[in-house]
Amino acid sequence: MTIFRHVAHSALAIYEFYGGNFNGAIDHKNQALRFYRDKASEELQKTFGTDRRLQALRGAALSHWCIGDHELAVEMDEEQRLRAIDRPFDYTYALTMSCIFHSLGRRARMMRAFAENAITIAQDQGFGFLGSNAANFRVIALALEKPTEEALQDCDDAFEEYRRAGNRMGISSMLGIVAELYADIDAAGRGLPYADKALDYVKRSGELFAHSDLYRVKASRLTMSRSAAATESRFLFSE
Repeated sequence: MTIFRHVAHSALAIYEFYGGNFNGAIDHKNQALRFYRDKASEELQKTFGTDRRLQALRGAALSHWCIGDHELAVEMDEEQRLRAIDRPFDYTYALTMSCIFHSLGRRARMMRAFAENAITIAQDQGFGFLGSNAANFRVIALALEKPTEEALQDCDDAFEEYRRAGNRMGISSMLGIVAELYADIDAAGRGLPYADKALDYVKRSGELFAHSDLYRVKASRLTMSRSAAATESRFLFSE
């Protein structure tokens, strides 16, 4: 019974993060660690594919970042990744979770490094879903480092491949980053459909972890787009 409680709380730590209940995710992490038994850990890894203790840390790390506990969040993210390094599937999964983690702070260099490592292992081991998810973060990182039309098109292509494979998890945040990046190529208005698409997915899926950030992105794109339109209008009337 204790083992199942550990597994349930571990899964709920991730679930609550994606649902935007960050304090709930942290509470479930604490409960997962409370019911953790070291001797049962190896058997659980065989059954569920990942270390459930580390899974709980992943949900908590992401949630701590979102509520502003950044130092603690970084420590947890490092622990969940480094403790999985001897198990290829768990480590590849941990690398993709670190990609999500660093995407929240738009840290492109870290995202790209973890994504490329995950892609290499996923291709070697045949972890298709994990490789596809890591590919999303690689193109996002490259677009953050050097925003261009081509880089943003690469994001579109990667997202479409991800969706065609039946994957959706995390797409709201990815679309929000692309919406934000359109301003960097002086096309803030073109980012608005991405923000709207992300918010529509949030509404349909309940994936709320990026909800408030998406409204920030949309508001800033609207402001920039209207400012650009007003400037153009004044220029035309002055001629």
